[in-house]
Amino acid sequence: MLGFSLTLPATRVAVMDIDPLLVGLGRALVAATLALIVLMLRRQPLPTHKRWWPLAVVALGVVVGFPMLTSLAMRALLLGEHVSPPMVLVALLVAVSVVMGQRARFIASKRQVM
Repeated sequence: MLGFSLTLPATRVAVMDIDPLLVGLGRALVAATLALIVLMLRRQPLPTHKRWWPLAVVALGVVVGFPMLTSLAMRALLLGEHVSPPMVLVALLVAVSVVMGQRARFIASKRQVM
């Protein structure tokens, strides 16, 4: 989560000089490369055929949509356009992700005890 939280300030700096679409795709490429390395090191099997379509839909939003739209919003913010409410939601996304992850871990640990 720490790494993810640092991507927003880095994106804001990057879009000052680089096209926002390139920044968004760059973020996606770095994330995908790191994920691939972890999956290969852990020798995880490929998803089954019926899981490819849901995986593609999620990847479209998480890998392409979020980084690119965030980069475009950062550029709009730098150009003086009003995008504050969406950016507050993006900032809260990290905190909510941590809380929900901890909640899921707590629920899983209670199930193991029973």
